[in-house]
Amino acid sequence: MWLTIPKVVKAEPDSVANRPALIRDHLQNWHNVADKLGKPEQYKQRILEVAGELDSGQQLCNHRLGCYSDDFV
Repeated sequence: MWLTIPKVVKAEPDSVANRPALIRDHLQNWHNVADKLGKPEQYKQRILEVAGELDSGQQLCNHRLGCYSDDFV
């Protein structure tokens, strides 16, 4: 009798597989924080544009990373 060994397929870790959802959650939180801080509508609109850029595969620029950090400190 031959034993069939199943082919092992390595799955991505949960953190990698869920990265788009995590990024969207962080951007939603950023938008909410910006609203509570009284940021102007144009600023909050830019957060939504950044979300669209990230969805299309673009990187978050250093300026936006700085703004993100400033709002959460």
